[in-house]
Amino acid sequence: MLKMTDQLVTLLLALGGWTVVGAGIFKWMGDRLAQRIGEKWTRDREIELEQFRAISGQSQTVLSATLATFASGHGAAQERRLNAVEQIWRAFVAIRTQVPALTVLAEILTDDEFAALDAQKGLPANYTPTELMEETKRLMVATHEVESHRPFVGELAWARFYMYRAVSFRLLVIFETGLRTGKFTPWRKDSGMQQLLSSALTEDELATVMSRSLAPWYSTRNILEGKFLQEVHGVISGKHASDASLGEATRILEAAQRVQLNSGRSRE
Repeated sequence: MLKMTDQLVTLLLALGGWTVVGAGIFKWMGDRLAQRIGEKWTRDREIELEQFRAISGQSQTVLSATLATFASGHGAAQERRLNAVEQIWRAFVAIRTQVPALTVLAEILTDDEFAALDAQKGLPANYTPTELMEETKRLMVATHEVESHRPFVGELAWARFYMYRAVSFRLLVIFETGLRTGKFTPWRKDSGMQQLLSSALTEDELATVMSRSLAPWYSTRNILEGKFLQEVHGVISGKHASDASLGEATRILEAAQRVQLNSGRSRE
């Protein structure tokens, strides 16, 4: 009986020992598996990190190249705009300084004095209608080339120049008509000039021009030049034209073209 008890104890001890051993083996295997899983996760994260760094580097390179291209393109566009403004302003100056000397009479004469001009006396006697129109055509040709800059200054700025040129040339037409017919119409009472100025000026500006007794032509030019300079300030600063300004540009251009068309028909 005692012997069986000893064998049973021995068996239980043996089983208990193997349980401990088995538990130890399973724990070791679990630790080893966890270690391998941890190492694999770490390697995978390192690979992903390297890939992310590579992608980030490529993206940064592309972004830098894109920004450089944009900056270069923006700089070139701005330079083109500045050049366009400069060339059109030079045309303003050419119109102001190269018009026939006869136009100085619009600066210094009152309406009554202008109407009393004699084509055979004083400054008008130095010109013939043909000579005056030839000088007008020469000035038109000299300023026609600036139209190539039109896309870079915006429609309203271009319309301001176009109107300035139309008003200046309308004054020459008034003088040419006076030389040809012997009757000089004061420029502020000319219907074509009135149509042009009504389209180019505000009501207050027009009232100032029409009522001014001292240098009214000089005042008119200054107002028109100021409107152009104000508009190109927005062009230079990169502001975009609004729908309202495009509508105003269309109205100004149409008015100028309408008067020029009528002027051509009246001389036929």
